[in-house]
Amino acid sequence: MGDMSNCPADAPDPQLLLLGPVELKHARGTAPSRAAKQCLEYCGWILRYPGQTATTMMRSLLVAEGTRRSNMSRLRLWLGINDQGVPYLPEAYTGRIKLHSSVTSDWDRLHMLLPGGVKRASERSLTEALKLVRGAPLADAAPGQWHWAEEWRHEMTTLIRDMGVALCDMAASRGDIDLARWATSRALLAAPEDDKLMTARIRTEHLAGNHLEVERLALHITRIARSVGRDLPDEMVSLLQEALEYTDTPAALA
Repeated sequence: MGDMSNCPADAPDPQLLLLGPVELKHARGTAPSRAAKQCLEYCGWILRYPGQTATTMMRSLLVAEGTRRSNMSRLRLWLGINDQGVPYLPEAYTGRIKLHSSVTSDWDRLHMLLPGGVKRASERSLTEALKLVRGAPLADAAPGQWHWAEEWRHEMTTLIRDMGVALCDMAASRGDIDLARWATSRALLAAPEDDKLMTARIRTEHLAGNHLEVERLALHITRIARSVGRDLPDEMVSLLQEALEYTDTPAALA
């Protein structure tokens, strides 16, 4: 079940990282030599849908039962056992598949930092939550994998976007331009080119009096909009018109 001889008694429990490239931290066993990415996907699926049956899992992941069993065995060995000798992925003798309750994810951690949601979160909580973001959710998912997680991925991306906008607004309202910039930059890792984040970013640079950056962002946004044949949101258009009135080249919107 993995070599526990070098694990200190207070070693952290396994954590699946989803907010960026998918990784498994603090596993007690040995990473498999094959099908490691499939094992990560299985771990994510079980975290998302605890207590499901093998049949449901097989159908959702579009795999044969033999493949599922083999990868579950690999994942079980990879996760290993806890300090009490209990497997982090127990055998499903009841027919229901669950991970040990101490196996978590960075998505779980993010929600722990925001128990009341984004609107009730403090600046400190939003900052700590955004530090968990390393890139787009499930950033390195291979083609054909994690197809079942599109709704989950959208949920993650939307929440990160809302966190970035909220923290940017908080920081900008008290004149902390550096934190406002950091908030949008971090959230844009997960939601590149998002309209609300780009609007917050432009508003921050306008507040900072950084007219050259406002122009650069305006040009970037309008070029993208034209390339995909869409109109900019009304809020962004109004902000750009206001911000570019203070520049020497209002034609940037043309």
